[in-house]
Amino acid sequence: MKAIVFADELGAELEPLTSLTCKPLLPVVNKPLLEHSLELLARLSEAPEQVTVVGLHHVDRIREFVGDGRRWGLSADVVTRREIEPRKAVVDRLLPDSEALILDACSLTLVDLDDFVDQARRLGVRSTATVGGVETGLIYVPSVSKEEPGRLELGGFHDPIQGLESYLDVNLQLASNPPEGLRLPGRDLDDGVRVGRRSIVPSTAIKRRPALIGSRVRVSPTAELQGGVVVGDDVVIDRDATVKHSVVLGRTYVGELTNLEDAIAWRDLLILPRADRWVRIPDAFLLADLRNGAVRRRLLDLGNRALALALLLLSLPLWIPGLLISLVSDWRRPLIRRRFMGNRFEIGLGVDRSRLSFWGLELNTTIPILRRLPLLLSVIRGDISLVGVSLLTPEEDRRRSELWEQVRDYAPVGLLGPAQLNLGSDASQEEQLLWDASFARDERKWLSLRYLISSARSLFTSRTWSPAGRLKASHETVTATEHGS
Repeated sequence: MKAIVFADELGAELEPLTSLTCKPLLPVVNKPLLEHSLELLARLSEAPEQVTVVGLHHVDRIREFVGDGRRWGLSADVVTRREIEPRKAVVDRLLPDSEALILDACSLTLVDLDDFVDQARRLGVRSTATVGGVETGLIYVPSVSKEEPGRLELGGFHDPIQGLESYLDVNLQLASNPPEGLRLPGRDLDDGVRVGRRSIVPSTAIKRRPALIGSRVRVSPTAELQGGVVVGDDVVIDRDATVKHSVVLGRTYVGELTNLEDAIAWRDLLILPRADRWVRIPDAFLLADLRNGAVRRRLLDLGNRALALALLLLSLPLWIPGLLISLVSDWRRPLIRRRFMGNRFEIGLGVDRSRLSFWGLELNTTIPILRRLPLLLSVIRGDISLVGVSLLTPEEDRRRSELWEQVRDYAPVGLLGPAQLNLGSDASQEEQLLWDASFARDERKWLSLRYLISSARSLFTSRTWSPAGRLKASHETVTATEHGS
């Protein structure tokens, strides 16, 4: 017996997912539909002597995925169907007068294939398998048959996956209640939690089961996976992100504070099937392809924080004189608590983003290097970067009205940078924004290193250690500090 697997549909009903691939290669519970069909064949007690996969779209990718079929214990090859050629003509051309099984890899069918073959052979006619009265695309073709074709009703699972909502539902359904014969990838980490190889998924992140997690996935301890999720391979879910009743497909970065609910996320695609809406997110800090350079910069944030921690440890000898000077300056308030605009963003479905403010500490001294020592803690928390544009208070941020003043928004906010190193405390906000805009337009990898080196050199200049005028907290800051708000 031979087998033909049709993997020839593009899947227009699943746009925009099929703008990136074809329907047979689209993963369902972390395995392409085509793989489910090949696994069904591999479980036959009498394995087919030859499996021919018929493709039409993305045939090279199908051929690369199938290979020679050896990974499933099959002997397989891939051929291309002519667009105008009907499937029956393909079967007659490839398997004249041969006993064969025909499978449709453009839908998901999970049945007892041995039982189907046994019943069909006893009938001796071309037989179509149905589940719940619905044709599955699974057909048995005898070598010789002169009678009318028949239908065989089978137990099992079948879903044609005819739309985005159907795609979301079938993933969540199979992850929570896998039918007999479905092999979910990964290993059971806990009841209702299945995780693939080399993945790091803290138990604190699993708020509600089930959760099906792919391989090489990184989930932050402060992220939340709720109420049934399917996460593909090579996914990063960053801090304070929430994924609920959603599917996150492979190579996707889910950014800080991003909230996915009843959604499908794939690279920069955010799809809300129940609302019949989708959008491409241009902001790599929210949702992105992990192969994107901006995402790699985002992930390098971990190294940025580690360097800040090292600098904090190296700066410990400066804290004692800094605190003493601050106490002499104002023993009631040696630390000034101020609100700044940082590198975290307010998240929504739209493409716009706005910076969130945070509370930072400064020593109550006019010596620049000592004053901002506590802001290293803000770098470690991820509120700001080591190198970037200058810190602005919410009031200063709101005063920006010119278009050129908005250019700085394309660069991270940092503790160090050109404005911080080149301007004194008496510089105007316009001068500061000019330096920031220049840095944002010309941001290159070597610039961060350059400003780190310049900062190290500045330790040995008198300007760094010279008082720069008394630090004054705004009325709002003092009031907030006194009331602990």
